[in-house]
Amino acid sequence: MNCQDVRAELDRLETSRAIPPDAADHARGCPTCQALLNADRRLEASLVVLEQATPQVRLTPRIMAAVAREAATPAPAPSFLDRLFGFLLPHATEMRWLAVGVTILLLGVVTHETLLRPTLPAPAPHWEMTLLHFDAERVPGEWAAQRAGIPLARGEAVDLGPGSVCSLQMPGRATAAIRDGRFVPAASGFRLERGKATVQVAKTSTATPFSVATPFAEVAVVGTRFTLDLASDRLIVSVSQGRVRVVHPTGTRELNPGESLAVGTSGFVPEALPAAAPGEPASATLPVAPGSTSSPLEEDNPGR
Repeated sequence: MNCQDVRAELDRLETSRAIPPDAADHARGCPTCQALLNADRRLEASLVVLEQATPQVRLTPRIMAAVAREAATPAPAPSFLDRLFGFLLPHATEMRWLAVGVTILLLGVVTHETLLRPTLPAPAPHWEMTLLHFDAERVPGEWAAQRAGIPLARGEAVDLGPGSVCSLQMPGRATAAIRDGRFVPAASGFRLERGKATVQVAKTSTATPFSVATPFAEVAVVGTRFTLDLASDRLIVSVSQGRVRVVHPTGTRELNPGESLAVGTSGFVPEALPAAAPGEPASATLPVAPGSTSSPLEEDNPGR
């Protein structure tokens, strides 16, 4: 007999039956089964000393007499509140169903307001432009009159022409100074189609990076300051702070502070561009238009 057989025998065992000899022999050599047998004996001994319950004499007649006395006791007089509720709610059953219907209606309204009503998206940030130097014949009259805080529509190209200087601001996200520029505002940055741009990007989440697209490559950042010099045959990216990622169909490069990179039609230009010497000033301040609400950036590498 093994341990499993001993447990099965204990489950079938009645209190009046003795433990089978083969189970007892196995338990003497098995501490686990011996503990089970001892526990079974203690339980049986506890059951023996319990007092047996005996039913009370004439229990049924006593119960029936108590019920009769309770039925014969007159009901207490209704209180003032009971009479008031009885007057206001004469039909308790109908009012109960009315309450159920009102509850279901309220639950439906709450569900619709919290779950089914579409959540309005938060207003997306937009670009504002300040004109610092421009040709009045190339820009709309209202822009020339306003000059600062001009809202820009996404996807609509802005061409200020040669010699122009403007400052862009996306509140809480980025600022940019653009010379001789043609650019297209976008939700996560802008597209530079001509000119030179100095961009300052606030620290943001890597899930929503800021990017500047150009005909040669795309520059993606999380928080940094850099300059883009776009010509007809190449793009030069220079980093002042942080780190930028330059993406071209032929590959991807990352630039650290003080590094520059040239990108052409066929890819990255192999010749390395000289970096700014330590301590050398990297920017010259752009003039601020009177009444400007933006914070124009400084232009890196003046004279390039």
